Amino acid sequence: DNEELHSGLCYLKCSILTNGTNPIRTTAFTCCEKSPCGLTNFKHDAGICSGFAVGGDGKSCPKAPGACLSDEESFLLLCYKKCSLLTNGAKPHRVSPFTCCETKLS
Repeated sequence: DNEELHSGLCYLKCSILTNGTNPIRTTAFTCCEKSPCGLTNFKHDAGICSGFAVGGDGKSCPKAPGACLSDEESFLLLCYKKCSLLTNGAKPHRVSPFTCCETKLS
């Protein structure tokens, strides 16, 4: 498994993000070399759904345990098969539990 739980969300493991140099996650944005974590043994990479604050795929936001699978998308707190997969890319944007569109609604 490539994720670790921190503050109720699943993040890509610090050991993967830092190539093993800082394997201990202490916040969404920091990974430490060892405990206790201090100013001299941590790495910091802040961002919203970027840097160290990413989910298991390394590109998206961290998710709660039991979140949607990689071929699913969340809509109104439920998981659905991705519109892009259902429509072979023709209508990739979900606008309701049973509707996929070519463009996003604003």
